[in-house]
Amino acid sequence: MAVVSILLMVMRRVRTRRRKMPSLFRSVLMIVVAHIFTQGGVLASAETAGANRYIAWAMRIFVIVDVNCFALVTGYVSVDSRFRASRPIALWLQMFAYSVGISALFRIFGISAFEPLKTAFPVLSGRWWYMTAYFGIVFFLPFMGILYDHISRRQASLLVLALVCLFSLLPSVYGV
Repeated sequence: MAVVSILLMVMRRVRTRRRKMPSLFRSVLMIVVAHIFTQGGVLASAETAGANRYIAWAMRIFVIVDVNCFALVTGYVSVDSRFRASRPIALWLQMFAYSVGISALFRIFGISAFEPLKTAFPVLSGRWWYMTAYFGIVFFLPFMGILYDHISRRQASLLVLALVCLFSLLPSVYGV
């Protein structure tokens, strides 16, 4: 139930002013470090290096938690937002521009094969798992804020428990 309390604390509106940028910056920095470990080849090169392998994996486990922290901070900061049709459109255009730009650079330097459909539709293809999930959340964040303002703590706990079972336990058990 401690996880439920943490989620409720993050999602509830706090009336006092807080400094959000240091937490957000730290999370982004740790996500960059996590990407260096995976895409940068640190873990791959440490596979046969004995103690280095365990140190690299321990560091990776430590920093990967910040993906979830980044999502929580994003939700906390965005909970008061109102839905604007321009927001998902702007996000999709930004993802499209990055996808085309990065793919073009990779193609120019011969780093990877060109995949036109994945490049043109980064959200639908799931090219970037986090941004694909975030794109879906953009539609629901305003409604989540309204929901959390109008349900009791017990109802919120039951909702979080149901979501954890639905999106974490069942897929883990049944391999969905």
